Amino acid sequence: MLLFQQPSPILPTRPWFFFQQGKIDWNHPRIISIVGTRNPSPQGVALRRKLIKELAPYNPLIISDFARGIDIVAHRAAVDNGLPTVAVLAHAFGQYYPAEHTQDVHPILNGGGGFLSEFWSNDPFERHNFLQRNRIIAGLAHLTVVIESGEKGGSLVTAQQAISYGREVFAFPGRIEDRQSKGCLNLIARD
Repeated sequence: MLLFQQPSPILPTRPWFFFQQGKIDWNHPRIISIVGTRNPSPQGVALRRKLIKELAPYNPLIISDFARGIDIVAHRAAVDNGLPTVAVLAHAFGQYYPAEHTQDVHPILNGGGGFLSEFWSNDPFERHNFLQRNRIIAGLAHLTVVIESGEKGGSLVTAQQAISYGREVFAFPGRIEDRQSKGCLNLIARD
């Protein structure tokens, strides 16, 4: 367990503590959160893999949320490129959601990454936990990258949190007519 004192310039709305599994270098000079849709297009998956491959020489720590879609692709691409990756969970340790991602636990831990949760073992598994954990993903990273996002969703919540913390947010544009690009296009249009 990691224990922190309030307040923090790193994560202004962070919990008092995190539970951590794995050895994670929190003094890493480049921490990047990568988020996106749960239903990515083949182009989005390819873009995510290409981005992480091109980032590999800079040895960033990749943070995401272990969810289906773009996020698990980010963890797997990090492992494939020898980069540490941290999965921020929306539930307590002792379970992994979704269950099919349990196969990714050991590769993440063996690659110098780990898992982080603010939830106690007796905390209920609730839907709002997913949005609550997004502030941690945004706050721990120096910058956030959004790849494929609809007009609403958790990846946009993470991006908005990152903006509110004064972090940089990058969004990849997609095809104008594509529903999975609307969130990214809206983020780009804000600037």
